Amino acid sequence: HLKHDDRVNKPLTRQALAAMAGSCVQFVLPIEKTQATKLFKLEDFFHRVQAALKDLLSAHSGRIDGVQEKVDKYLKEIPSEARPKEILAITVVRKQRGRVRGRIENTFLAVAMRLKVDTGKCELCCAYEKGNTLTISPWGSFSDAIAFIAQLSPVKLGDKNEVRKTRFMEFVKQIISNSVDEGAQPLVMIDSSNCVQLWPWLKDVEINANQIDLGQQYQWMQDEWQGARIVRIRQDLAPGIIDKKERLLAETSLEDTRSKEELKKLPPTVKLPSASSSTGLFRLSATNQTECVAYLSVGGKTLHQYLRGQSCYRPTQINTPVILKKDDDSREKIFNQAGLEVHQLSEKPPFLDQWPTPNPLEIVVTLRQPQDDSDCLASLVESLRYSFGHYSEWTVLPAPLFFERVVRDYISEFALEDEDTEAESDL
Repeated sequence: HLKHDDRVNKPLTRQALAAMAGSCVQFVLPIEKTQATKLFKLEDFFHRVQAALKDLLSAHSGRIDGVQEKVDKYLKEIPSEARPKEILAITVVRKQRGRVRGRIENTFLAVAMRLKVDTGKCELCCAYEKGNTLTISPWGSFSDAIAFIAQLSPVKLGDKNEVRKTRFMEFVKQIISNSVDEGAQPLVMIDSSNCVQLWPWLKDVEINANQIDLGQQYQWMQDEWQGARIVRIRQDLAPGIIDKKERLLAETSLEDTRSKEELKKLPPTVKLPSASSSTGLFRLSATNQTECVAYLSVGGKTLHQYLRGQSCYRPTQINTPVILKKDDDSREKIFNQAGLEVHQLSEKPPFLDQWPTPNPLEIVVTLRQPQDDSDCLASLVESLRYSFGHYSEWTVLPAPLFFERVVRDYISEFALEDEDTEAESDL
């Protein structure tokens, strides 16, 4: 008899193995048996073991395939010596994933991830309070950094909100400035979903590529950061995009000899309203005086596709193939004399479940260099939402931001806090 995972032993086991043995961890349920024959379900078990191994080898190493190829493809108009040599991601890791609801809690870890373009190697460092001062860990391989993070206690930047904000902005300044000073010409992604409460410049009303400040201590950073590209990422706010489309149907019969090309030239017999989710990268606004350009990235791949009507509250008319059932219980489709599949109209009840639609992501290109094209930079960022060795779907966040989900599992000091307060505005 299998019991549900408890909320103590599993995370503590993961953190202990990481801290004491330097091992990354995945849990696999025991092999199951069939109810009828009591035989082991080997295929299911091997599939789960393979998935766990892929996650350990890829996600726990911060791996994404073809980084150099992506940079060369989307930034081909930029001379190779001026292209980014590393991709930086800065975020805060909280117990609850996604955008913060209410004021950010005291317990979180500020992290930076660095993806080397030429090798694809991912490194990580973090900022925390030690001895009442800001401490920034050295860059380390992803797996080594996870082992280090598993030993951190307490996990905080400071007790007071103003101290946390000042220290976070100091962390951002050091990460970006060091990369620029080393000539890496970095592409920097910052997840404002949570960081906005620690760096006010990320707010919609403050963000300006011509005037980048880190509080009162550092201003006009766009001058110091020449060579860098800074992109704001925001999740859980961007809306989906729905296209209003129609399905056009023509009446036919078994004796019909007209080809599909001939039918397309005729007025349709029936028009069925049909909604469709647009996918791809959309520019939301033209460049204004802030020099910031906003985009919406809608993932292009979903596990399932369903026909949809105008409303989820009303029945939907759909066209389904006519199926002939034979005496031997086999089924076959019906075709007319032109060889076209014959369909019939039927009514489908409202779909009340949640659609598996791609998660839209907001991408705002801020600081960029004179030879840069904002469309190309946004396309490069979007391309980092797929091509993971262990994950076939589009991810919520682009790499290396996506790997913050791994870091979350190894932080021992997270306190579960209710987040019932209204979200602080970042508009």
